[in-house]
Amino acid sequence: MEHSIVQLMDLPNELIMIILNKLDNSEVLYSLMDVNTRLNQIVHDPTFTTKITLTKSDNLTTVLPDIMLDRFCLQILPKICRSIKWLNLESSSMERILLAADYPNLRQLDIFINDQKCFLYLNEPCSSFSSTLVELYIDVYLFDDCLYLLDGRFDQLRKLFVNVCHILPLRSTINTKNELANLKCFSLISNNETYVYDEVVVPNLRRMSNLEKLSLHLVIECKVRFIDGTNLKKNIIIHMPNLNEFTFNIRSIISINDHTHLLSNEYIQRTLTNLTDHQVISCVDYFSSNKTGQCHFYTYPHTMLHYDNITNNFPGGLFKHVRSATLFDECPFEHTFFIRIAQAFPFLNELI
Repeated sequence: MEHSIVQLMDLPNELIMIILNKLDNSEVLYSLMDVNTRLNQIVHDPTFTTKITLTKSDNLTTVLPDIMLDRFCLQILPKICRSIKWLNLESSSMERILLAADYPNLRQLDIFINDQKCFLYLNEPCSSFSSTLVELYIDVYLFDDCLYLLDGRFDQLRKLFVNVCHILPLRSTINTKNELANLKCFSLISNNETYVYDEVVVPNLRRMSNLEKLSLHLVIECKVRFIDGTNLKKNIIIHMPNLNEFTFNIRSIISINDHTHLLSNEYIQRTLTNLTDHQVISCVDYFSSNKTGQCHFYTYPHTMLHYDNITNNFPGGLFKHVRSATLFDECPFEHTFFIRIAQAFPFLNELI
C-alpha cells in the first residue's frame, strides 16, 4: 500500500483526478480523505463532494457496511456537508446520515426504500436541508407518506417524483390544506389499484396550481364510469393554467351490470383530443364472465417499464422501455397475437 501511494503521489493532480473519476465518489472519500494533505485537497474538489451515493453500488437499497457508515457519519460528512448538493440514500441508514450534519446546499435527495417504517423520521421535524431541497425522488408505501413531505417543511421543493405502493383513504392527521405554489413538476406512479382517486388524488393535485409538468401513472377502480379525457380536463387540467407538459398512463376499471352504459373506444379517444401535445393511444375492453370493464389510455411513446393487462385488442406500437408485461382476456390468445407482442416489445424479459 505504501509503495502504491508513493507512485500515485508522483503523478500530477490532473492525472490523479482522471483516475479517481473512474471510482464512485463515496469510495474516493472513504479511502483517501485525511490520508495526506495533497490527497485531502484533491478529494475535497466539488467533483467528489457535490453528489454522494451512500449505498452499495450494485444494489441501491442495500446499506453500506457499518465500518464505512461510521466513518462517513463521524468523519467525512461533517467536513463536506456544505458542498453536498445531491444525496442518494437507502431508507434504513437515512436518519443517521441526515442527522450526521447540516446540509445547507442540498438540492436533491433520492431515497431508496427497503423499510416501510422509513418515514418515521420524515414525520419528525427536519434538519436545515429541508429549506433548500428543490428536487426529490422517492418510493413510498402509502400516499400519506408523500403528503407528509408536502406539509410545508420542504417549502422550496420544485420537482417531486413519487412511486407509491398504495393510495388509500388518508389518515386524518395529515395537512392537505396548504397550497403547493412552488411545485413546478410532479410525477406520481402507482401500479396497484386505488378506489380513492376522486377523494385523495384529485384534491391533492389541485393544490399544485402552478405545475408546469405533470406525469400520472395510475390504476383506478371507478364506481360508475371510466376515467376519460373529459374527467382529466375538468378535475385536473383546468386547475393548472401553467401546465405545458402532461404525460399519463391510466387504466381504469369498472363493474358492469345490465344498466351500465358501455362506452366505446372511439368515444374515449374523442375525449382525449387536445389533452396533450403527445399522441394518445386508448383501448377499451369488457369481460362478461367477471362483469368488469377496462379502459387503458396513455401518451405515446410509452416510457414505463411495465405494461399490464394486455388483451386481444392490444393497439400495437413500439415499446422499447417495457421489460415486463401481463396478459388478460376471456378469449384465448392466438399465434399471431404473440407475433405482435414480440414485435411491440423487443426488450421484454418477462411475460405473464
